[in-house]
Amino acid sequence: MNRRIIALGLAAIISVVFLVPAYAIEKKFDYRTTEKINKAVERLSDKKVSVRRQAKKDLIKWGEAAVEPLLAVVKDWRGKDADLRVLCVDTLGEIKDKRAVPVIISVLEEKKMTMRYNAARALGKIGDNKATPPLIKLLKDTEWEVRFFTAEALGKIGDDRAAKPLANVALSDSQVKVRLVAIQALDNVEGKSEYKAVIGALSDNDPEIRSYAAELSASWNIEDSLPIITGMLKDDRANITRASCAHALGVYNNIATVPALIEALGDDYKDVRIYALESLKKISGQSYGFNKDKWNHWFELNKAK
Repeated sequence: MNRRIIALGLAAIISVVFLVPAYAIEKKFDYRTTEKINKAVERLSDKKVSVRRQAKKDLIKWGEAAVEPLLAVVKDWRGKDADLRVLCVDTLGEIKDKRAVPVIISVLEEKKMTMRYNAARALGKIGDNKATPPLIKLLKDTEWEVRFFTAEALGKIGDDRAAKPLANVALSDSQVKVRLVAIQALDNVEGKSEYKAVIGALSDNDPEIRSYAAELSASWNIEDSLPIITGMLKDDRANITRASCAHALGVYNNIATVPALIEALGDDYKDVRIYALESLKKISGQSYGFNKDKWNHWFELNKAK
């Protein structure tokens, strides 16, 4: 019994001597970290860009420990400078902590445009599906920059609930940049149910959008796009679009497109000729270079197969 009492006593002494100081050190460390984080948040409003940049890097490095101090600034829309709040929202997006999502969602409705689009960007980086409904609503914002970053964010989140709204934007938005990022986002959310929007984008006024629509049509194997892309390979005025069409036809791997690809071997634009040749090789398994006669001969022998 005496030995047991002595052992318990020694254990208690060890706890006092070693564990209490360790706890005190840990608390002291927590205090110092919190103090550093708060100072870094303050430095986000420094006049020097280099100071603000370093402060942001430090906060991102501290990660989840910096979330609450940053959120406190974002919530204080009356007492804090708007530019500081923008930086805090951006930093929260880089940290990617989902605790920040409800607060950042509330920022989407603020009057300042930079607040809205930075909030959308941050939500895209965090990638929480809870942000999808309010972001879909923001696709109708009056400022194209906000719509752009909102569509981009929805693509990063990848929630298929955004497919139809993104398809509508891809077809109807007045700004080229917004339509392009919308169709790119549609690809990211696996929005194949909205394939008709991709077909519609093949006739967009912007060549980059037509190019992306051609590539996406092939990737999704949209059969209704095939004759359109085949015609575009010959008739589209934009070099980059014809090049994309030549590549896309190779992805389709359909022998019916061979005559159009053979004709494209003589295109004025080098990339079109190169992609047409690569597509012919893929479809046929042959390599006749830029010799149209040999390609035509092969096609006549194999078109009925």
